[in-house]
Amino acid sequence: MVNIADLCVETSEGRGKNSIEEILEFAEKLGIGFLGICDREDSIKDMDRYLKKIEKVDSKTDVRVLKGIKISTSKVKELNDKISGLRDKVEILVVEGNGYRINRKASEDSRIDILLNPEKGRKDPGIDHVLSKKMEKNQVMLGIGWRKLLRTKGKKRAQILSQIRRQLRLHEKFSFGICIVSNSRDKMEMRKPLDMTGLGVILGLDEEKSRKMVSRNPMNIVERSEKVLSDNFVMPGVEVVDDES
Repeated sequence: MVNIADLCVETSEGRGKNSIEEILEFAEKLGIGFLGICDREDSIKDMDRYLKKIEKVDSKTDVRVLKGIKISTSKVKELNDKISGLRDKVEILVVEGNGYRINRKASEDSRIDILLNPEKGRKDPGIDHVLSKKMEKNQVMLGIGWRKLLRTKGKKRAQILSQIRRQLRLHEKFSFGICIVSNSRDKMEMRKPLDMTGLGVILGLDEEKSRKMVSRNPMNIVERSEKVLSDNFVMPGVEVVDDES
């Protein structure tokens, strides 16, 4: 299996254009090995049906499909309630940036896998040294979304690139993880692994670090999710160990 991942793709189950099956087929053509279906939770009419449909995708390819969800809210209590209600149902939990208070809550909560586009609606990068330390401590990764750059141009795109470069400077100093995702709502917004790696290079990173953001870092999320959802997991730092002696 190719260890290249796109951990945030929306489908027609939510706001997206294409079905889960169509997205899966296109992911195989692009050479993606791990695909996170992460529709926004407030666009899904029946959550149980949605999650079961992802589980039942008959994949005749080597692409591994992961159940995910994207939470978008401006209220901290609502965010916490949604995390509590969804964490044990999904493999990938994404929180969409939505103001400093939401970004801070996301950075403080180890149940969250990805804080996506924290600069959304802001002129600053959406995170600072305080949030950077919390993200590193709680293993919350910064998600850089391709779609936002694809759908902007001129001064707006230049502003977003500047915000991401400031996020990368914080990453260099505080070592929180970063993953690059398409965050697509249309299969034509998805990108080949080489293109996704190229985004990191455009932003000033070397090729090795850029590749890590679409391979090793997403795999860390997958491996952590497998551990958390296993029967032996109790809480962070506490697991049941089989004693075979």
